[in-house]
Amino acid sequence: MYGLGPWFDSSRLVGCTLEQVSFSQNTVDLSFSNDVSITIESCYVHSTPGDLGDAERTCLPVRESRLMQLLGESIETAYASAEGTLSLKFTNGHGFACFDDTPQYEAYRLKLGGEEIIV
Repeated sequence: MYGLGPWFDSSRLVGCTLEQVSFSQNTVDLSFSNDVSITIESCYVHSTPGDLGDAERTCLPVRESRLMQLLGESIETAYASAEGTLSLKFTNGHGFACFDDTPQYEAYRLKLGGEEIIV
């Protein structure tokens, strides 16, 4: 919807540990340490080291998930594209990305303390 501008500093996510994963019919919520969260309202990709680039895009509603494998892991690297893709790599080698792929709707919300960014 809005993308992530050049002003967004993705390094603020590095070191945050995933503490909770929760699902509803229309969202997936990832809650991290340091008062950081991501609420996904569109599609995402979770890849494991064994996926070799073959990870499939998951769209809501989610019927099954491996996201629980990320619990207790910290974000090792984070990259945000101007188009709105947020890509994370975790300490266990897993990857996660969410996309701004719904031009007329919100794709995800990123909360960093008291700041909320709607993409």
